[in-house]
Amino acid sequence: MLCISRAARKMSAHHFFLFLNNHVICANKRHTYATIGLMSGVNPAFLAKQLCHSLEVFFKVYAKWINGEDDAREMLKIEASISKIVPELSPR
Repeated sequence: MLCISRAARKMSAHHFFLFLNNHVICANKRHTYATIGLMSGVNPAFLAKQLCHSLEVFFKVYAKWINGEDDAREMLKIEASISKIVPELSPR
């Protein structure tokens, strides 16, 4: 499996692709596709389906690439859903 430095993980998706284009062999292009997708915020279930992985296998391999920068936005989605279903549990 290809080992990527922490500096490479912080690159933009475009620069990351250019970096990998020079260093990745054909067998690793699936990993490249998955990691770029996750770094770009693509739904993991969508990527797993495209790669013909179960979600369990996909998360075992790629969980470290899921971007945490959108956690606040994801929490807002959860809180909005909760407030619609049970308004008295809504955060104030």
